[in-house]
Amino acid sequence: MKWPARDESRWEAERADFLRDGAAPESSALMRADKLTRAAVRAGRAEAGLSGATSHAGVGRSWWYRQTHGSGGERRRIGKLGVLAVLAAVWVGPGVLLGHGVYRALQWASPRIGRLWAWPWLVAAGALLVGRWIASAYLHLGWPKLGVGLGTGRYFPADFIGFGGLLGYLQWSLVVACATAAWAIRAWGWAAVPRRAVAPSAKNRDGSWREIPDSERIGFEVYGADELLPEPEPIAVDDADEQTYWGKEDEER
Repeated sequence: MKWPARDESRWEAERADFLRDGAAPESSALMRADKLTRAAVRAGRAEAGLSGATSHAGVGRSWWYRQTHGSGGERRRIGKLGVLAVLAAVWVGPGVLLGHGVYRALQWASPRIGRLWAWPWLVAAGALLVGRWIASAYLHLGWPKLGVGLGTGRYFPADFIGFGGLLGYLQWSLVVACATAAWAIRAWGWAAVPRRAVAPSAKNRDGSWREIPDSERIGFEVYGADELLPEPEPIAVDDADEQTYWGKEDEER
């Protein structure tokens, strides 16, 4: 299998149109659609042999910029949002980074594997979360249900904030990673990619040709073939002519 190229098409145009359809003005979906459009233009230029050319398509503002800046560009709420960002980084930071890494790997391999599905990662996140609750209840592991537990111990912050130990924090990071991968697949418009966007290989792994099932075979039917090619009419042969012909042949012999 050939490794996917960086500028190879990953259905950016279809995904961008899907995200723009019904998106609210100045939303994060429009920003992602702009980035996909720019990637589609870059892929088209590379296919045409213009990889050195650059695209200057505009990209919308991110969610963080819209929250920390006003309509005129002035900064606002930097302190409050900064504190929340630090707390979120401690709570779900490693899991979010791992989930985005998984998504990047799937996106890079998408020209070979086709459409990316969000539901398997969402199911995995739910299964890991339920397994966490069951293990914490029956095995008495002391894992917080949502990754971080708040207590009222004497020693701050060791007794006030608890992660359930290193193993519990790693398990929670896996939950967040699966949920992040599912969100990224959904947020970047992979639902617009057809189900069978990548045709199966014509050969098996051992080099033999794959047997095509009847469901994948393409049938051709020509309408009006009888009118275009009528059946030839039989040629009538007179008995006298036939006897004369064969008689001449015998004489020549």
